[in-house]
Order: sequence, then C-alpha cells, then structure tokens
Amino acid sequence: MRTPSRGRPWWRSRAFILAVVAVDVLGVAALAVALTHSTSANRASTAAGVAVVRAHPQDPLTQAIVTAAPPAPVPVRHHRSQPSAAAASNSAAVDTSVLAASFQQFAASQPGAVGVALAPLGGGPVVTFGSLQVGHAWSTMKVPVLTTVLAELEQRNGSLGAQGRDLATRALEASDNSAAEGLFSGLEQSDGGLVAASSAVQGTLRRAGDGDTVINTAPNSGGFTTWGQSEWSATGEVRFYRALANGCLLSAQDTGYVLDLMRNVESDQRWGAGSAGIASSVPVAFKGGWGPEDGAGYLVRQSAIVGSGDQGFVLHVMAKPSDGAFSTGAAMTSQTAAWVAHNVPAGLSTGHAGCS
Repeated sequence: MRTPSRGRPWWRSRAFILAVVAVDVLGVAALAVALTHSTSANRASTAAGVAVVRAHPQDPLTQAIVTAAPPAPVPVRHHRSQPSAAAASNSAAVDTSVLAASFQQFAASQPGAVGVALAPLGGGPVVTFGSLQVGHAWSTMKVPVLTTVLAELEQRNGSLGAQGRDLATRALEASDNSAAEGLFSGLEQSDGGLVAASSAVQGTLRRAGDGDTVINTAPNSGGFTTWGQSEWSATGEVRFYRALANGCLLSAQDTGYVLDLMRNVESDQRWGAGSAGIASSVPVAFKGGWGPEDGAGYLVRQSAIVGSGDQGFVLHVMAKPSDGAFSTGAAMTSQTAAWVAHNVPAGLSTGHAGCS
C-alpha cells in the first residue's frame, strides 16, 4: 500500500537492525522447534482499506483463467512435517516463560501494542509473544491472492501472461492496490464472483494449515477490498508463509517466482525483518501490510521468510502505535524484529522442511 507523505524516519537509518536479524537466523529457527507451548493471544480489532479497482475484461490474466477448463481440486503436497529423530534428540529444552518475561518487558517500552509469532521452516509449533496477535490482513493478504491465482492456473496447465506478471510484480514489490485487485478480479471471473473467489483464497489458507481464518466478503462504506479486511492472526500468517516457503502450495517454479517478488520489495518498505535482506547474504522474503483503523490510527504488520530449508524460519510482527502514525508503527516492527534476533538462543537443532 502507499503510505502517507512523510520525511525520512529515524528508524530507517538504524543499521543495527540490519545486522542483528541476520546474526541469529539459526537460533530463531531452532528455538521454535523446541518450544512446547505458546503464550495466549488477545484479539485486536482493526480496519482495512484497499481501494477497489477492477481489471479490464480483456486483461490477459483474466482471459487465461476464463478460457481454460474448470479447475480440478488443488492437491496438497505432502512432505515430512516433523523434525527427524536425530534432530529431536539434540534439541534442548527452552523455558518459554523466560522469553515471555523478556518480551513483556520489551513490549512495555514500546509506544503501543506489539506482537510476535515465529516458527521454523523445518516443522514444529508456532510460538507467540505479546498481546497483539490478530488484526485485519491489509496487504499481507496479497500473497495468498497471488498464490491462489497461480495454483488455479497450474491446474489448467496455464501461466501468467505478460500483464499478469506485471500485476503480480506491482502487487508484491510495490504493494500496489490496483494491481492486487486486478489479480483478484481474475479469480472472480474464473470462479464465479466475489464469494467463490474469496472461498478459493480461503481454501489456499486451509491447505497451508490455517483452519481458522475466514476471508471477508462483506462490503463496506469506505470502498475498501473485502479480502483485505479479513481478520488474520499472526499464527495463521506464519502457517501460510511457512507452507508457501516449503513448496506446499505451488510448484517449485511458481514458489520461486513468488519468493523472488517478496525479496525485491521497494526500499521504502524494508522495515521490520525485511531490513536484513539489504545487508546480509541470508535471503529474506517478506510482505508488509498497514492501514488506518476507523479513527484509531494505523495497524502495521509484516511476515518474513528468513533463510531456507532446515535452517530457515518464518517471523510475523505486528504493531499498533498509540499515536496512530504509520512511521511509529513501522519503527516498532523493526525494533520487535531486533528483539527476536537479540533474545533467541542459538545452538538448537532443527528438523526437515515439510508440509502439514
């Protein structure tokens, strides 16, 4: 999404965020495998705002979907979802209460509410810290929309045309709202309208292991997208992005295509864990979402896939600044990602990347 006009915020120049997120990549991935329970999450209500712009009926993407045969059910790609016995035997126990106390102290220093969810790519539970665990999806839902488009095209032995790829690039790299709506409009054309297209995106989340999120179809007076207003938990996001990274939702080619787009996000959106991709050799693929609530300021959130395979992990951070400013929220996500890097212990083994 496009952000309001603003000067260059102080947080973008804080080089320590670039280093610390990369330094403890292995530790973060290993921690989540060893954790045996997660903290409670309080639901936080927010509002989404993505301008609706319909794709032209002759859009090549729409034509590719409409003219193809009806899709067959999308299969779930099964892989090992649990760590190996050797990895499990080498994993040390971690007292999550210590980390929870540390995060509580960190959160108290922040100018608003924050929350974290993380899990290793190699399998294991999603671990959460902080009270802010649920909010409207905003632009983080653009990745499931694109993933659903690609999955349907795979079932028809089709692929994105030139304009479809342009829409995908602008939707993920620039968080362009009209481009994302062009992709979703293609789903509406192929699947039979808003409800069916929304159900298709929801089906993608179910295949990713998110059994709770419901894609919103209710209209609103602000002209915002329906799917962008879906309530999405931090845990649900981590499950989706882990499944995506592990190749559980798309072919290897399409998975690589989506992750490449997420690794090339515009520089002014590289806050949070995304900062690590600038200064480190560790690949970081990420997507942020942000927008104002009804009279309550901005909610800012971001999911990041850090590393790959057995050594990778997925992190979601969420912030709701008391002053309501986007710049404050973005800075809070960067500081929260830095807390993860500083506080996750190293030296634990990980499992094997797989699908649930």
